[in-house]
Amino acid sequence: MGSFRTTLRLLLWLLVAALPLTAQGGLQTRVVQAEATGVDREEAIFNALGEAVRQVHGAQVDASRELRRSMNRLSVRDGDGREASVTHESQVENGTKVRSQGLISGYDVLEVAPAPGGGQLARLEVRVPVYRVPGAGAQSNRRRLAVYPVEIDTAQLRLGGETLATGDVSARLTQSLVQALVGSRRFNVLDRDMQQAIRAEQAFVASGRVPLAEKAMLGRNLGADYLVVTRLTELDMVLREVANPITGERSHEGDGVATLEARVVIPATGQIMWSHTLSTDLAELGIDSPANGGFAQRVFDALGSELTFRALNVIYPVRVVESRGNEIVLNQGGVIVKPGQRWAVYDIGKTYSDPYHGESLGPRESWVADVDITRVADKVAHARIVSGAVEGNGQVLRRVDATGKATREAEREAVRGTRERVCLPMDPC
Repeated sequence: MGSFRTTLRLLLWLLVAALPLTAQGGLQTRVVQAEATGVDREEAIFNALGEAVRQVHGAQVDASRELRRSMNRLSVRDGDGREASVTHESQVENGTKVRSQGLISGYDVLEVAPAPGGGQLARLEVRVPVYRVPGAGAQSNRRRLAVYPVEIDTAQLRLGGETLATGDVSARLTQSLVQALVGSRRFNVLDRDMQQAIRAEQAFVASGRVPLAEKAMLGRNLGADYLVVTRLTELDMVLREVANPITGERSHEGDGVATLEARVVIPATGQIMWSHTLSTDLAELGIDSPANGGFAQRVFDALGSELTFRALNVIYPVRVVESRGNEIVLNQGGVIVKPGQRWAVYDIGKTYSDPYHGESLGPRESWVADVDITRVADKVAHARIVSGAVEGNGQVLRRVDATGKATREAEREAVRGTRERVCLPMDPC
């Protein structure tokens, strides 16, 4: 025990001597005052340093309560020669262990004086380096979400007539799902599929090849509030070229389906918060041409984006943040919203609750307008009002036409009027 404490003291002295006072990058320095007692000056200072680390990083407390019973036979004779009976004695012991871990960049001894009851009392001003996650302030209100690698539960994986490897499909589909969730800006997304690279970087930081202050970054892995677990049960899609038998015009049409099962789970309890099965085809994903190659990646990105949209539409629906005349601005950009899509705008009214268990059923939604998405940026999207009116902000939006194809076809039908299926030169066919 003595050698262990000596080693701990030596490590603390080395850290104090070697660490500069730094607040660069994600490292900040907290200055705290701490006091503790010890049998001598050195132990009191050592205990005060530990108290300072606990003030900044907290402590893990292990408390135990142990009940010990013992039985003693006590024989006592009175004046008449009678013997006393057996007595019972019990003892309760409580034990508490406090553990904390952190670094110290320096300290000043404010006072060391005799402590009441014996020993020494040390008062210190201690500088403790703390690592702050970049952007943590703006993202502190977001829930933490961990996306686990997509499980593959089908032997046939085909895209564009090409058979794909299971590992490749899982990795690429997981990345597309992570990309869509990060782009939504609704969650702090935690990595769970590239842990090997993270562990390698942490091992490098823990080595002696980086400044000791940067070791404050270690041990800061976050736990997730929610887990996203997905399973791919079907993937067979292909684009086929077809020709119009009358005009000879050539186009493409999709064939086949993809099926993804997804759940959002609370890891602490295993409770399923949201579950959905996405079964879709190329037309619904908005893929109707081979474009410039990369067909498989377009499918993966579209699947990740669509599954993310389905989840957000329930948890965090798109909202209006500004309205100006016949244009509105939405609080969602990235890959969730796409130009050409049609959305409906709803005013929010009274909130309903379930009469059985009081759970919120969401607010009443009243239609006020239809809008077409005209421009999409990373964080916001712009839309044009095509019917109705929007006043103020805060309204929710629900997607009406995912690809915009149905909307454009309806507009063409309105122009053609009674000339159904006849496309004249002046018609927008």
